[in-house]
Amino acid sequence: NRDEMNLTGSKFVPGPQPKHSLAPQGPDAMYSGLLECPLTDKVVKSIQGGAGFNDTYSSQIFQCAANTSGPDQHISGYKETAIASWSVNAYGATTPAPADTEPLNLYWDSKSGDHWLTFGSAQAANASSAGYTLVRAIGWAPTAASTASKKPLYLHYSAERHDHFTSPNPLPPQAPVKYISLGLQGYLLDAAGAGTVPMAFYYRSTCPTCGDNVLAQNDGPNAVTQKECSTQVATAAECFAAAAAMEGLGNATVQTGAGASESLAPGCTVTFDGANTVKAFFNTQPTTVCCGEGVTQLTGSSSSLVDLHLAVTAPEITLTLSGPADVWFGVGFYAQTMEEAPYAIIVDGAGKVTERKLANHAEGAELAPTVTVGSNTVAGGTRTVVLTRPATGPGWQYANFSMTTLTVPVITAVGSTPELSYHKSKTAATLALWPSAGQSVCLCAQPAAAFGSATGTIKYLPTGEEFGFVNYCMPEPRESVLAQRNPTCDVRAYVGGLQVCKHMWSLLDADQENDPTILRWRSQPLTYYQKYRIYFQEYKPGYHIGTIPRQGWGIAAAGGLAEYDVPQAPAGTPVEQATWKIWGVLTPGGTDQYLAAIHFHCHAPTCLEMAIYNNVTGELVCSEKPIYGGTGKIDQSKFDEPGYILQPPCIWGDAPGLEPMPKASGVPFLITAITNSTYGHHGEMAFPEVTLVPLVKGSPAFAHE
Repeated sequence: NRDEMNLTGSKFVPGPQPKHSLAPQGPDAMYSGLLECPLTDKVVKSIQGGAGFNDTYSSQIFQCAANTSGPDQHISGYKETAIASWSVNAYGATTPAPADTEPLNLYWDSKSGDHWLTFGSAQAANASSAGYTLVRAIGWAPTAASTASKKPLYLHYSAERHDHFTSPNPLPPQAPVKYISLGLQGYLLDAAGAGTVPMAFYYRSTCPTCGDNVLAQNDGPNAVTQKECSTQVATAAECFAAAAAMEGLGNATVQTGAGASESLAPGCTVTFDGANTVKAFFNTQPTTVCCGEGVTQLTGSSSSLVDLHLAVTAPEITLTLSGPADVWFGVGFYAQTMEEAPYAIIVDGAGKVTERKLANHAEGAELAPTVTVGSNTVAGGTRTVVLTRPATGPGWQYANFSMTTLTVPVITAVGSTPELSYHKSKTAATLALWPSAGQSVCLCAQPAAAFGSATGTIKYLPTGEEFGFVNYCMPEPRESVLAQRNPTCDVRAYVGGLQVCKHMWSLLDADQENDPTILRWRSQPLTYYQKYRIYFQEYKPGYHIGTIPRQGWGIAAAGGLAEYDVPQAPAGTPVEQATWKIWGVLTPGGTDQYLAAIHFHCHAPTCLEMAIYNNVTGELVCSEKPIYGGTGKIDQSKFDEPGYILQPPCIWGDAPGLEPMPKASGVPFLITAITNSTYGHHGEMAFPEVTLVPLVKGSPAFAHE
């Protein structure tokens, strides 16, 4: 009630808004968009697989006989642990795909050693886009629609460890490292049967919650060793353009060719002489040649603040670092910023070599040594150190190097003192690795995740709180918002709403904190007034029956309580024509459930109408429109108060004036929501809150009804 919101003598004071606000601005603004929670610059989105919607390309080699560095699931040395209280099983890859199943694959990141079990094609695309390699096609997992006996599994993630953790527990671990939940991941069978394979939980470390956690196949068959790109480059022109854009080539000349070759892997292959020439070849012959056959060593160099040369073999790496002799210098691996807290090797001004797990703009913690110093020489003011260490580190804090990883992002820094301290200069670079004997590598396409299927997290910078992005949208006819490409369906497009509206999170940008207007608002909080009418009857056994717990029949982004964005109508659109509509179809289950009440949840006055229709007959079942107090549209004047908005519900029953309860079970309902779009809106919501009653034919309650 704006009469009570008096800050400066006026009925309503429009306050400052962050830059992403879609609400009107200025002293004449009709309303404030703050409670729509626009995305502020205090919030950072981390998106797995990249933030873009376009395909990318990467050079890859695979686990050919000559370069295999362990079992295909990469769990050598891992320990098994009993996380689930039930027998975990999947349908095997050798069986035909049963009805209502989705592909179950195990991916592995050679950089961090992290495993990612994926359910369905969308999750697999996310893993591939993030640079993970398929190490085993396990088989098939039941979907939610499957009638097989199954149980849910949830995906948790630790950015600190770069660990994807598939768990039967919906709550993520909080110690010794905090994980965040990315929500329901999929289902697996809870009993073995014909054509199934057993699954087991494994971990790599000294304790089950201290390292890489993985749910993998338990010594079953169907191992798949990848030999070629999961997604091939489609044309010669695409191959040549992608080769020319590869990182780490310097001023090399790109030579191109196409044709049928029996000696090369299919698709786009690239060779590099390490100096001046790149040869890209598009092979039209569908060969069985493994991309990476015969490769026994990878090498690469980078020159920036610190000169770096890396040679990788299956059991160990050799690393040569060169920097100023009298001050410290260092390299952090698989990172482009210190915020990523990478594994680093530091050489101080006296030549001492240490290994560290860096922190966010801090020196972090020193690690137990794994490197062996082969030589440490000084010439012309430059110190050169040659190091060796195992390719795989002893724990999650260390970087891992693999015979199948060809790109290593690094950060380098130089200090101004002999001892490690704040750096004088820093930069980021990418180290490109190539087979030392000149063998070809494959250039593979990395498809961007389809709209609505990207995964990521949302982090509030002032406190460090981080949450998984839980919104997801379903295709038509269940919902229309995915086909409309509504921003709330995809973390890459998300710009405001419930996912960035958490307890005690500031709704303003960082540079607005000291705005005098803000300070005045802080000292004069707003007061909102709401009024409720509650109707009840005394309970009568045998007459009254319990309802089914409230159901939400949302038609927008699930996980976010059916939120969606309303796009602004074109400039100049008359108010009465400035509308936006979404819709969805839902069929309730059960056999004897009847509608008792529907309360539509939408935000007035943006919300103009929500309605439900029988999608077979077209009959209107329920329509709700906001009623404004003081307009004479409420039958009792004492309730017709100016300044309030009423959302009257739909109610059925046997009381005078009520229609009988319509059957809901098995009836497809079309649900629509229409909003005003004079301005754009974040965080609008559209879900009927439905009360169902079980009425069994022949019961006293049914006879009475």
